[in-house]
Amino acid sequence: MESPAGKLVCLSCHGDTTFSKIDKNGEKISLYIDGGVVNASIHNKLACVDCHRDVKDEVHMVKPGPVDCGSCHP
Repeated sequence: MESPAGKLVCLSCHGDTTFSKIDKNGEKISLYIDGGVVNASIHNKLACVDCHRDVKDEVHMVKPGPVDCGSCHP
């Protein structure tokens, strides 16, 4: 499991309300994650990489694949 500091690493970019990308159609897509919402959820004790298992580096340029909730939830 990622340390709480590890989640802060993710939120150092994804916690910025202006963090976004432009998709192939020229549309602006927000990459913002509200850390308060995550921390108030049932998943608050999980690290980002517990679900986003294909993210191996802090700075990832490739979109993570879909999360497999079935790895924890029946």
